[in-house]
Amino acid sequence: MPCHDETTTIKPIEVVSVPKIADEVIVAEIELAVTMACHSSIVTMDHFGEVIARNAKSSKLRNIRMHRRKCTKILTNVVSAALKEELIADVQGKKFALIVDESTDVSTAKQLCVILRYYSRV
Repeated sequence: MPCHDETTTIKPIEVVSVPKIADEVIVAEIELAVTMACHSSIVTMDHFGEVIARNAKSSKLRNIRMHRRKCTKILTNVVSAALKEELIADVQGKKFALIVDESTDVSTAKQLCVILRYYSRV
């Protein structure tokens, strides 16, 4: 017994292309993430990204979709990797000091702080 009768027509699969995000938008999102990390709390990014997208209707920045989760991922996966490579290249072959401190708070969450102290000629 066939799955369908001869009167049923099968529609072809439609392929929808997703437009790529412009490089300017990617750069702007990275700059926003770094600015938020330096000057503010990442929690405020939820509202800040919406304000930028709403007021940038005539530019490519209207495509910015930035919230705290994306901001955190950009900082963790993009910015920190670039800073790590830069730091390794800068410290390599120089004298440095490591300062390590750990603490446990009231909720028994353990925290570890590692500070690298060195002189950079750059």
